[in-house]
Amino acid sequence: MVSPNVHVLMYHDVRDATDTAWPKRYALRSFVSATAFHQHLDRITRLFTPVSLRQALAILDGAEPAPRQRPAVLITFDDGLADHARVVAPMLRDRHLPACFFIPVTTTQTQDIMHTHKIQFILAAAESEAAVVAAIFHEIDQLRSQLHIRRSNAEIYEYYSASLHKDNWWSKDMIFVTRFLRSSLPDHHLGAIIDHLFDHFVTRDHADFHQQLYLTPQEVKQMAADGFDIGGHGYRSVNMAGRPIEDQYSDALASFEFLATMAPDYTRAGPVAMSYPNGGNDAVTRSAIAAAGFGAAFTIIKEPATPRHERLQLPRWDGAQDDALIDAALTVAEAA
Repeated sequence: MVSPNVHVLMYHDVRDATDTAWPKRYALRSFVSATAFHQHLDRITRLFTPVSLRQALAILDGAEPAPRQRPAVLITFDDGLADHARVVAPMLRDRHLPACFFIPVTTTQTQDIMHTHKIQFILAAAESEAAVVAAIFHEIDQLRSQLHIRRSNAEIYEYYSASLHKDNWWSKDMIFVTRFLRSSLPDHHLGAIIDHLFDHFVTRDHADFHQQLYLTPQEVKQMAADGFDIGGHGYRSVNMAGRPIEDQYSDALASFEFLATMAPDYTRAGPVAMSYPNGGNDAVTRSAIAAAGFGAAFTIIKEPATPRHERLQLPRWDGAQDDALIDAALTVAEAA
């Protein structure tokens, strides 16, 4: 008998490394090519029964029976990327497969580029990771007296180049650049540094870059009209854990109101989900998204979703990287 668990898979970019000016980024293990994603779908449909977001929640709640033969799987996509409408959605439609797309507000409504993406493309565009580290040291030195920075660049590097994840395969330089630019200084200083680096290493034409990377409002509406689930990924898609209460509540509300504008019939018809940017959440975050109207939320904890999980702290596998972990979980489930 199949257990009432749901394997939730998280994907991001689905793009061929040859179809971009930044092949180094799309060659990383975090992303998959269109051909590889076709193969993923072959495997998913062989091992699992794909379900929609609301079917998944109903299975976890006991309101709907689990599939009889193969465990349920929910396929999800973060970041509101152009790939999702132009590459992924046609593949899913051809196979009649459901999926849920988590979409940030500002990248869709404005020409805002997520800081996370700017950091990734800076690393991909630079001649070397060491060149980015050197540029960051230069920026630190410019701010040293203003921000009373007392630690040396070597000490700063040693601290931020230490991985927070035991299974991290990145180089020390990649870890340093990412950790430092995400959380080391007040937001407005980090934003200025990231913009300087992005202009230098990637492009000054932010509008053209944005158009190539992100969904348009019309594409979001079409995906919802085609029957796909859509969910929130924050207002600016930043880690909300530890942020001021008013910021978290306004972010959650803006995210839900955006979805209600894009797909009013969908948001009125049943539970709407949130994907926490970078997986970050705390008790305030969960209270804020519940107050805004979200009925479920997904983390980056790697395990199957079960009926015992809190609905605002549901786990997800990394669809691009976690095949071995998923296989192990399936083996345990089958043995039980």
